[in-house]
Amino acid sequence: MPATVLSQPEVSVIVPTYRRFEPVLQTVSALLGQDYPRFEVLVADQNRQWPDTLEERVAALRRDRRVRWMNLDQPGVVRARNQAVEAARGEILLFVDDDVFVPSRQLIAAHARHFQDQAVVAVIGRERQLTDAAIPDAPLPPLDGAPVLPPPASLTPLQQALWFDRNGTAPQHVCTFSTCNGSLRRTAFLGVGGFDEGFRGNSYGDDYDLALRLHRNGGVMIYDPDAWLIHRRVPLGGLRLSDAGNTASGTDTIEGFWRFIFRHGHAGMYAYLVRTHVLRKTVLLRRNLMRPWRQPMIMLQTARACWRAWRRAGAPPQSRFTTPSAMESR
Repeated sequence: MPATVLSQPEVSVIVPTYRRFEPVLQTVSALLGQDYPRFEVLVADQNRQWPDTLEERVAALRRDRRVRWMNLDQPGVVRARNQAVEAARGEILLFVDDDVFVPSRQLIAAHARHFQDQAVVAVIGRERQLTDAAIPDAPLPPLDGAPVLPPPASLTPLQQALWFDRNGTAPQHVCTFSTCNGSLRRTAFLGVGGFDEGFRGNSYGDDYDLALRLHRNGGVMIYDPDAWLIHRRVPLGGLRLSDAGNTASGTDTIEGFWRFIFRHGHAGMYAYLVRTHVLRKTVLLRRNLMRPWRQPMIMLQTARACWRAWRRAGAPPQSRFTTPSAMESR
């Protein structure tokens, strides 16, 4: 096999989408302009229906041989990502949100080049904001052009996962992951069972959960600011808890918050996790504070979800990749 093929592995770019019709079309169109020879874009479409005004644009994208458009039966972003991985052909899996701008034509190349090092299992790219200064789209600098900083020794892996600044300018070894702009070696992803489908509803924390399981397996994860995009943070659709149009089960969503705490929490972090990963997304969520009549229901959902998660504490990740038949086929 030619050396050029080894240095440019096939990349499957996975874009789950829900109720972000115009943004995801812009995202996919930008991805198709990437300066990389071997990639596919898998759109995990969880929408039952699209606006009539956009059907022609969707059809045009679906005709592109690099696009594989998956129509999924029901919303569920963690399940959607795993379903896309099942269908993906690439050795490298690049996860991208459905509300990003991709001004750089080097995004895929910036991720892919790190996997020439067999120790690297994941790369986390930079998530810039709309208000950040523009960056010219220039050729990628050599990998040895800047030292890769070690992870901060003062932080535990859990603290690294939660607190790392994904808009920093320095390359660094990390213990974190982001499905907004993060890539994985397929074998490493399958080796830890993929995303835990126990994170349901408006899932939060499933990417950090994956990073911590990769870390426990000894995987090397690198943050590369040259693999950058702009996160638009569209207020509607996706996983926005503040979007009243999202119909995901509140109890299912909150159970994922508690699941993360029971699996990864440790002394000195429990109060922080309960405050930031449960209360701020439930009883202290602005949408709920502005509607105090919702609070009894939210409190009941939070307590019920805690009980459900507690009963399952210690259980391994649940996914299509951890069933006996899936394990035997690897």
